[in-house]
Amino acid sequence: MKKKALACPFAAATLMAGSLLAFASTSPANAVSGTLSYDCNTALGPQVFTAVVDTDAPETMEVGEGAPVNVTSTVTVPAAMAETLYAIGARSISGTAVVTSTVGGEEVTANLTVPSTPVAATGALDTVASGAGAPLAPTEAGDLTIEAGNFTTTISVFNEAGEEIVLDGLLPAEVSCALQADQDAVVDTVAVTAPADDEDDAGNEDEGTGDEGTEDTGNEAGNDDGAELPIGSNSGL
Repeated sequence: MKKKALACPFAAATLMAGSLLAFASTSPANAVSGTLSYDCNTALGPQVFTAVVDTDAPETMEVGEGAPVNVTSTVTVPAAMAETLYAIGARSISGTAVVTSTVGGEEVTANLTVPSTPVAATGALDTVASGAGAPLAPTEAGDLTIEAGNFTTTISVFNEAGEEIVLDGLLPAEVSCALQADQDAVVDTVAVTAPADDEDDAGNEDEGTGDEGTEDTGNEAGNDDGAELPIGSNSGL
């Protein structure tokens, strides 16, 4: 029973890290984040996991356009923790996550899934998860950044026979992870431009102003000529 109790914190920390699909330097779209560190709560105390996050956000968009965004995250769990997980009988893990991120400075959430991931006897455990992030809908021109944030995950652990290990109050487990401070959490940056129609309208207004200027100059010149003719005629008399 003691060994099964240990399975909970290790499995929870492992899968919650795998479900890190945070949206999350100005990186161009289709780039990836740097390696990010997270403080994750377990029954054995704080643990640190690393993650690299990516999205398929477009490189450019126009104001008023919309675009769906898919997110992929690769999280590495330390070898000591992964090996302990294997030792207590875990052979695979899976689960779901609710992640927060910022898009253009506004916080958004997304519900994501971690597929079944095998647990090896030795070495670190890499979990790769993917899912739909918050869609993009820029309202003004400029750079729109997508940044990684915190997340909460619900995890399940399975033995070699594929049976879920269930422990009352422990498994399935909910665990939270927080992005460590002072990191560049930018995942992607989308260049947003004004709609082409707005640019055309601005150009037409400029041209109209120029025409008015020309007409005013012509009228003034005509008035000056008309004023000089009678003066010249009187002088001749």
